[in-house]
Amino acid sequence: MSRILVIDENLDSRIATELRARGRKASSVKELGLTSSLDEELLRELATQSYEWILVTADDRMPFEHDAAIAKSVSTIATIDGEWEKCCKKNDLHLNQQQFQRETIQRWAHLLSEQSIGSIRRYSPVRNSEWTTRRKYYSR
Repeated sequence: MSRILVIDENLDSRIATELRARGRKASSVKELGLTSSLDEELLRELATQSYEWILVTADDRMPFEHDAAIAKSVSTIATIDGEWEKCCKKNDLHLNQQQFQRETIQRWAHLLSEQSIGSIRRYSPVRNSEWTTRRKYYSR
């Protein structure tokens, strides 16, 4: 079943419009009236919705910082790889951060909308995988 892609406020809200123009179910946090919500509040509010959703976020630390809230709300999360500069250099991509985010979401929109309920995955323009905690998250 295809889920609604909810574009977090840390991404360009126009991405939701672009996805809809390509026939995808999408809405931005801004369009849903949930801007300026703290992450845990946003997850709680989304969990009350009658439709199935997946939160697409540029906050690659969210699953680490809010693991309890994500588990409690059975959230489906797609993060955009926070190491975008390293990924671009390794794969000879000439993208700024916003281009990296847009390219990633557009490239994987078909998989994003079919991601398993309650799963957390990390996406970049060249790959997607199960989200894992990076060692650097423990040092902050």
